[in-house]
Amino acid sequence: MKFNIFLTIIFLLFLNKLQAQTEEELLEFFHSGTVTTASKTIKVPIEIWNNLILLKVKVNGNNATFVWDNGFSVSGIDNSLIQPYQFLSLGNATTISALDGNNVKVSVDYLVCPKIKIKGISISNTPFIAFDSRTLTLTKKLKIDGVLGASIINKLNWRFNFDKNYIEISEMPFAIKPSNLVLPFYIKPYNNHIMNIAFNDIETECLVDFGLNSGEIEINKVNAAHFSNAKASKLFGQSTISLSGIAPIDTVYNIKDNFTWKLSNKKLDFRPQISFSKHRQNVVLGNRIFRDRYNVVINTVSDTIYALSARSKPNNDSSDKSHGYGVLAVDGKFRVAQIVPNSNTINNDIQLMDEVVSINGKTPNDFEDNYSLIVYQKKLRLNQKIMVLKLANGKEISIIPQPNIEFQFKNEKELW
Repeated sequence: MKFNIFLTIIFLLFLNKLQAQTEEELLEFFHSGTVTTASKTIKVPIEIWNNLILLKVKVNGNNATFVWDNGFSVSGIDNSLIQPYQFLSLGNATTISALDGNNVKVSVDYLVCPKIKIKGISISNTPFIAFDSRTLTLTKKLKIDGVLGASIINKLNWRFNFDKNYIEISEMPFAIKPSNLVLPFYIKPYNNHIMNIAFNDIETECLVDFGLNSGEIEINKVNAAHFSNAKASKLFGQSTISLSGIAPIDTVYNIKDNFTWKLSNKKLDFRPQISFSKHRQNVVLGNRIFRDRYNVVINTVSDTIYALSARSKPNNDSSDKSHGYGVLAVDGKFRVAQIVPNSNTINNDIQLMDEVVSINGKTPNDFEDNYSLIVYQKKLRLNQKIMVLKLANGKEISIIPQPNIEFQFKNEKELW
């Protein structure tokens, strides 16, 4: 059973009310910004980085790389770029409390961007928040300058071609073909995209968050009992990262069968895996649920629908095996940050946060940052390569990826 090793990035932000602001004033701010276009439809290249969708924009005349993220209620800019990119503060009430993708309260600053431009489309006087991009990307260099959030996304219509890595953008809704699978959704007042979803004929709602890079449906652990007929694999340790940083240690469960599901009352031709954690929102779908299999039209103006068409080159980089251990650099030292039970972990007594001196002879100084360390371990896993861990206690183990162990459901307290 596949587990998302390593950290799941959640570019997600639910914003709260500004001090001294009424609900009407806050909603007016969330929906502010004026769109002007030089042409009916523009075409922009996109890049997939760490399973996030990136595109180039201009911010007050400055070139920038943004994440396309309908899970961010408004757009965001890295803290270091506020002054050089000429962002404006929002009166006296600038710092507010928000809820990030780890269900943790964070403080963010509200800003106004005089102009952001995507090729021939300009959006003026649009709301932004400030955040630390490096916290989310685990990189030393600034890989992502900002987030194109739902406050801009919902003013336009979008047609993604993931086979050829471009997006088309228009003020007019895109035409829908009879062959498309059409999924209606609605937009909450604070800009979030919401779809109906059903598991085993139990209906609820889910958030569509393209700033989530996981390939699984993410569900809060309190709902796990509804899936007690399925077996689950486990992950112990730190599993997600959002604006507040890496989430605390948790036990995450992952299931892949013995359930049915529908999205917007439609049956899809695949069954994704489900991941349960106490740090998840209620039910969240990331971009890979769509991007791995489909090209996607997202019309947010007039009829609000997602229209899916099968990709000619589906994305499939998953593996149902793991080394059993995931290592991160913490304060200049390798530490075991994740353990997934399999034959490797059963045969060794390594614990969370144990120090690892080297991985295949490489030390922390051989990696620029945690992102490069994660990429190195992922390549070893996908290529079924040996990983040799030398521990601080002098022990050395040599392991290759093994199938993860699945567990039977016990009860609501112990889960699987």
